[in-house]
Amino acid sequence: MTATKLATSGLAMLVLVIGAGSARAAGALEAQPKIESENGARYTYWVPVASHTGGLNNSQWRSDLGLLNTGTVTANVVLGFSLGGYHPVLEFTTYVPPGAQSILTDVVGQLGASGSWTIEVLSDQPLKVTSRTYNQVSSTAGCYANGTQGMDYPVLAASDGLSAQQSAYLAGLTENASYRCNIGLVNVGSGTATVLVELFDGDGTKLTDYTGSLAAGQWWQEVQPFRYKARQTAMDRGYAKVTVQSGSGVFVFASVIDNITNDPTGVTMQQ
Repeated sequence: MTATKLATSGLAMLVLVIGAGSARAAGALEAQPKIESENGARYTYWVPVASHTGGLNNSQWRSDLGLLNTGTVTANVVLGFSLGGYHPVLEFTTYVPPGAQSILTDVVGQLGASGSWTIEVLSDQPLKVTSRTYNQVSSTAGCYANGTQGMDYPVLAASDGLSAQQSAYLAGLTENASYRCNIGLVNVGSGTATVLVELFDGDGTKLTDYTGSLAAGQWWQEVQPFRYKARQTAMDRGYAKVTVQSGSGVFVFASVIDNITNDPTGVTMQQ
C-alpha cells in the first residue's frame, strides 16, 4: 500500500493505492477486494463517470468532483474508484468542514491515473455531490485556447436505477457530419447486470441492437453506436431504448458532441 497527498482546495487528502498496481498505469490495475471504510459511512452517492482521457477530434476529457457540506458537523468521506467493474481499485479519504465545499479539479488526473472511472462517495454526513466532465481545449488551439466545454452528470442512488425488465429511452440523438453521439451505461447495483440497447431512427424504424454485461460498479460507453453499429452517418432524429434484462441499479446516458468545438450536450434517460 502506498500513500499520496492530493491538492484539494485546502483539504488534506490521502490516496490509498491498494496492491502492487501503479495508479500511473490505470490499465494495469488489478481487481482488489472492497475495502471497508472505518468512518461509519451512512450516505452513499454514485458519480457515473469521471475521466482523464483523450477522445475523438483531439478532445481531452477531464472531470471535477464537488463535495458540499451544508450541515453543522464535519463530513468524513471515502471515495472509491472503480475501473472496468473492479470495485473499487482505488480508495482515498478526505473531510469537508461544516458549511464548506471542496472542488477536486481533474480528480482522476490528481491520482496520476487515466481512463474513465466510476466513483462511489461514502460519507458519515449528508452531502451535495456534483460532477462536471469537460473537454480541455489545447493551449495551442486557434480558438478558445485553454478553455473548456462541458456537461454535468447527475449523482445517482442505486434505488433509482433500472431493474430487470424495466426500460428507459434516450431521445434527441444525432450522428452526422456536425455531431457525434455516444451512449454510456453504469451499474451501481450490487451484482452483475445485463442490458439490451435498441437504436431507432426518427421515423421509429429499428436500426439495430446490441447487448452488454456490466459488473457491479462498472461504467461502459459505446462510442458512436449509430455510426459503427447501425451504419448511420446522416441521422438527426435518433433515439435509443435500453432494457435491463437482469440485475438492478442501472442508469443510461448519452452525449451529443459538436464535431467542430467538441462541446458536449448530456442526455439523461426517461422512462
